[in-house]
Amino acid sequence: MTDRTCILGCTRRGRHYAACADYSRDDGCQGCVPTEAREGALICHRCYGRLRRTIEQAPEIIAHLRELTHTVSAKRYDSIPGGRDRSTIAPVSAEKLDAIRDIMTTVCLGDLSAYTDSTKARHQVTAGVAAILSAYDDIVNDLDAVTQWWAAVMAHRLPHDEQFWTISRAAARWPIQDRRRYANAPCPECDTKTVTVTPPSHPDSPTWYACTECDWERNDRDNDGQWGRIFHPLDFTVEESQDELELTDAGRRVGLSQPTIRRWLRDGQLTARAEEIERDTGKTYTRRFVRIADVIDVDRTVRRNRGKRTRERT
Repeated sequence: MTDRTCILGCTRRGRHYAACADYSRDDGCQGCVPTEAREGALICHRCYGRLRRTIEQAPEIIAHLRELTHTVSAKRYDSIPGGRDRSTIAPVSAEKLDAIRDIMTTVCLGDLSAYTDSTKARHQVTAGVAAILSAYDDIVNDLDAVTQWWAAVMAHRLPHDEQFWTISRAAARWPIQDRRRYANAPCPECDTKTVTVTPPSHPDSPTWYACTECDWERNDRDNDGQWGRIFHPLDFTVEESQDELELTDAGRRVGLSQPTIRRWLRDGQLTARAEEIERDTGKTYTRRFVRIADVIDVDRTVRRNRGKRTRERT
């Protein structure tokens, strides 16, 4: 435990001071009690994880941008009189090359050679990121360092250089594959099954566990590795949670029984899509499909309401 609070101004969702006007309301203030800083850091667990994971993404983002360019140069046309000449149009926008240059600067490396392919680029940036991660705990415990790194990595725009491509800005502009998966166990903070598991994106990276419902976040190296023993990824990604499955398969995917899902359907908490299937005999039967994401949402609502009732009784 620490007496320090997150210097980035994070607050605990749903936790209010007694003097808060929205103390007993569900709308308005989302929480005004400051989030305590992670042990040995000036920022909270959530910010610690977000900053580190984004830095860890740099090799993949650079490799992705390198694959998108496939060229040795690009030209700017905003100052060419009379518009563009079809014979001189570059096959890639200059902003991708700008993003590569800026991210390389952020991870303390020089610009990539025009002939460097995506594989070599990934290896080169991986080495640079490894050096940063080796000093990461010192960075997040230094006021000037963590402030500068947060701006260069996480900000969408830098006030003094709005054209600069931070890692977070580039990731939002040219997204890489979302490899997160939902975990098998509920969040220890809010008791909802909304913890995502992010596998390592770098040889020196841990596995991250972050709740999408509250601000809880840890990795498999925290608390002597206990979270790695508790949480195991389910066999579908966050993107695949939009898929429709039959009731039995959907329940098995998220660790819920079929009777529970049927009860939610009967009570109107969950909706299903019905599909008439014709047998070889000519008779038909009905199959019902639900989205995995909808099942997770209902489970989250049920657990949240259960937690509210428990707090009211105490």
